[in-house]
Amino acid sequence: MVTGEACITATVDGLAIRVEKGLSLGRVLHQASAHRADGCIVAIGKSSECGPQRTAKYSIATSKGEIAFNIIDPGLADEIEKNIENGTLSIRSLDANSLAIGPLDHHAAKGYAAVECNEGDVILDQAGSERSNTVLRLCKKKHTASYAMVGLSMIGRVVSGMEALKALNIRDPVEFKMSSESRASENYIRASDMSMAIAEDGLAIITRASINLNCRVPQSVESFLHRFSEGVVEACGSTGSFLRISGPDQAIINERNPIARKRGAITLRNSGCGRGQAYVYMVARTPDESHTVIGEIKAGMALFDVAQPGDRIEVRVSPLPVRTIGLTQSQAAERLESMGLRHIRAGCVDDEAIVIRQEPIFTMDIIDSGSVTITGADPEEIVAIDLFDDQAPSSARYFRSVTGLDINPVGSLEMFLPYSPIAGAMLLQGDLDRARNMMVEPENCPTEIVGSGQVGITNSINSKMGMIGIRLEDSTEFGPSCEVFDSTNIIGKIDDHDLEKIKKKKRGERIYLTEADR
Repeated sequence: MVTGEACITATVDGLAIRVEKGLSLGRVLHQASAHRADGCIVAIGKSSECGPQRTAKYSIATSKGEIAFNIIDPGLADEIEKNIENGTLSIRSLDANSLAIGPLDHHAAKGYAAVECNEGDVILDQAGSERSNTVLRLCKKKHTASYAMVGLSMIGRVVSGMEALKALNIRDPVEFKMSSESRASENYIRASDMSMAIAEDGLAIITRASINLNCRVPQSVESFLHRFSEGVVEACGSTGSFLRISGPDQAIINERNPIARKRGAITLRNSGCGRGQAYVYMVARTPDESHTVIGEIKAGMALFDVAQPGDRIEVRVSPLPVRTIGLTQSQAAERLESMGLRHIRAGCVDDEAIVIRQEPIFTMDIIDSGSVTITGADPEEIVAIDLFDDQAPSSARYFRSVTGLDINPVGSLEMFLPYSPIAGAMLLQGDLDRARNMMVEPENCPTEIVGSGQVGITNSINSKMGMIGIRLEDSTEFGPSCEVFDSTNIIGKIDDHDLEKIKKKKRGERIYLTEADR
């Protein structure tokens, strides 16, 4: 147990602990038994019994670009805003280490000391012997600040414009601005250096965020669960209104849920540029038909407040996805029972049969009904395909989307035209609208011969765009979807053993597929 004057109080993900003053962030997390996912950022700030406080955000317009920073001390924020309004704030000094802004007459100093600063830190520093010579220092790189105010070494963070800060010249004209928007936050700054010393009493440390998803849009939620249920999201870009998080665009989102986007709302864009991308809203916004609201951040919003592009954030998503496709019947039964869900076996019910279908399909619908039917098939019925991601990346992505292989280990296609010895191929049902949305342009078109077992799709040159075919006999004239070579994208290969399994399939029957390298 840590006791005496050399200890401080901190909270880690809501757990209050006593730690040795100056202990590293990594050691503090270890003492709190907090597991931090590799490479993920941490948010550190002042906890408040009065609830969320305002985070003040400012910008400096320069000829090199805009520099934005936030301040988590309310008294200091008021003082900065007063100086901006009065026009008394200016650049006091600029060197290789930092940019100093002042003057500030701040009365909260408990003394001065040398402080280790990291790139992007904002600190209070004394530029002379007079208290009125206190300056706000924006750190350009890691260094030691000689006269930082004790107890105020973590007052803010540069949130954007670091390159502009580093390129700034003392003679460059600048303009100071207050943020046009303030938002509720718990006054946190970003941290990724686990050697950072925790020396201030009463800090709150957050390592992960909790996400709750909305049962009203089950298909959209399933798309989100597929991308983010592994427990980490990546920040890709931000504005004052939202943070865009990682995930492929152009995902097909057909559901609409245009309700008000409150702070912490999570949406999927359902149309336009960035279709399929996920967003976390930092401030409230009115409903928008192009954004489907799928859930909200229930805890740990500070991580999204401080995140910069490229940052990784650990998340806990609720509910967990219900996925049985690709498991054996016995594995699926065990998983469903552990989740408290009833299940019915159908199709091939042997323990080793592979689950090829679940009804309902989507997690939220299964949870709502409390039960699911799992249909199995003999493993020998499942066809393995080797997809050519390097040669035909867009076409392979389309194929996975149509078959369901983008989400599940086993996908399926409906037989459109069975094998004909005359055509030497079979046709499988594609999706014209999906092909248009996913821009299936010509790629990996054959030039001389298409061999038996090759899989192809009709590209955008032809009106039958998106049709899928499998070649069962070599051809020097037509591709797998029975189109000329210019209209054909070769996307994969099925071996001879598996070709025999599907040769006698009839119209309307389904072929079940898995990727050969899974």
